[in-house]
Amino acid sequence: MLSSASGKKTNIWCLAGLGNPGREYSQTRHNLGFMVLDLLAEQLKLSWKRRALYSCAGDNKRGLFLLKPLTFMNQSGLAVAKALSYQKIPASQLLVICDDVNLPLGKIRLRPKGSDGGHNGLKSIIKHLSSQDFARLRLGMGPVPETLEMADFVLSSFAKGERSEVGAMTGQAAKTAAEVVRTGVDKAIINLNQQNIS
Repeated sequence: MLSSASGKKTNIWCLAGLGNPGREYSQTRHNLGFMVLDLLAEQLKLSWKRRALYSCAGDNKRGLFLLKPLTFMNQSGLAVAKALSYQKIPASQLLVICDDVNLPLGKIRLRPKGSDGGHNGLKSIIKHLSSQDFARLRLGMGPVPETLEMADFVLSSFAKGERSEVGAMTGQAAKTAAEVVRTGVDKAIINLNQQNIS
């Protein structure tokens, strides 16, 4: 729990969605984190404010701070570390939302902590926070076709036939992220696992 300027206890979560800034990247596979946060901001009627290293939305009253790094994927940690420091939010109240090429399209996985799993955005955040102890919500967008290089695949747009599944996945991810803020990571994991079984 955090103490506000008034001395009252607050419990603010930072939801950091990973992606690359710029219109040319907006609908690419690597930008699933941005897509989820845009959906959440729309649902909560929040407006984005641009700062030097990131765009942000949210406030203390809502108990959440939405963050989109503007440093490009491989330097995501620089923006996340700066934002957490400025907002006085500990890494234990950080949820990183990102794509995962190792999960099939449509699959969502929530974990309380862990390694970078080969994801450059997570690798950068771990480096700048000097910690792996933050929650992460991964959205599947794999597998990589044998005919494509990894970099080309993650920066490609979703095919027309995939968009319905992407919409359902980002909707579920937004719901799960909101649940993390409301009930905590452990309960959100249980509920997500139950939905995956059913």
